[in-house]
Amino acid sequence: MQFRAHSRIDAGMASYYALSMSDDLHRNLSLVCGYFPSIAEVCRKLGINRQQFNKYLAGSARPSRHNMRRICDFFGVSEAELLMEAGQFEEIIALRRKPVQQEELSRPLRHLDRLYQRSQSLEKYLGYYFRYFYSFGNPGRVIRSLALIYREDGKHYWKNIEVLRDPVTGRSAGLNKYEGVLFYLADRIYIMEYESVEMNTITQATLYPSHRSRLDTLLGIQTGGPTRRGRKPGASKVALEYLGRDIDVRAALALVASGEAPLGIVYATDAAISEEVKVLATFPAASHAAIAYPFAILKDRADPRTRALFAFLTGPEGRELFARFGFATAAGS
Repeated sequence: MQFRAHSRIDAGMASYYALSMSDDLHRNLSLVCGYFPSIAEVCRKLGINRQQFNKYLAGSARPSRHNMRRICDFFGVSEAELLMEAGQFEEIIALRRKPVQQEELSRPLRHLDRLYQRSQSLEKYLGYYFRYFYSFGNPGRVIRSLALIYREDGKHYWKNIEVLRDPVTGRSAGLNKYEGVLFYLADRIYIMEYESVEMNTITQATLYPSHRSRLDTLLGIQTGGPTRRGRKPGASKVALEYLGRDIDVRAALALVASGEAPLGIVYATDAAISEEVKVLATFPAASHAAIAYPFAILKDRADPRTRALFAFLTGPEGRELFARFGFATAAGS
């Protein structure tokens, strides 16, 4: 066996390749971080110190093997891909994020249509729920999230918001948002949801329907896995606590403001009056009926004072007051 001493040329080439790889790494990291609102959000969800992550972005430091695995899992790429030449990596990411053409969607959507056709009515289950399940990422802990079952264009859908908290300090450590579909097939309710921000995980739940006249709790099993901490798949018992078709938004606001509840669903105008809460997400307008507060002068109350108040509320000053507190006036009103 022969050994050869490294020459200056060998050392120079090794330094060149290390520099090139480091340069590509920080360029590629910058590219994928650009798909998120801020670097701070990426660091918070990764659980990596912002100052340290900035060194990775600047190319002045390279992640440890542990942090490299966390970064790759978070962005949904392999280590080999993250270390690719920057131009080649950009092409791969562009292909993965390329919108799927409608004709390409027709085949997979056909399976959903067949399930919707066989699904029984879920009208009884419309409304808000607390969802409880054993955490996949923090063994022994139970996660409570806020969910909504709603109907749109004759089909039923699912939304779920989950606040992640540090198990030691109890402080918010991130937010997961889920969207999905529901089917009621052969006396079982099936929920299929995906994480709608990072789109890196799918959860499936099977629930026993309620045959009582009054809906209270739905029980079942869900499968999935943590979005971090190794991403090992698992299964857990799950319970949905029914809150009602509508919820007391002021009570929800008070619970969140006092810290008794991690999150709540309220009207935007109610959230605006409290300095103790922060708006994390909004439901799309198509997911619910329009929220309107109509008013008119009653036929037997058309006295001058009532007409004066009505004129004030519908006039420029009244509209300005409504706008200041987050209300929009309907066209023609």
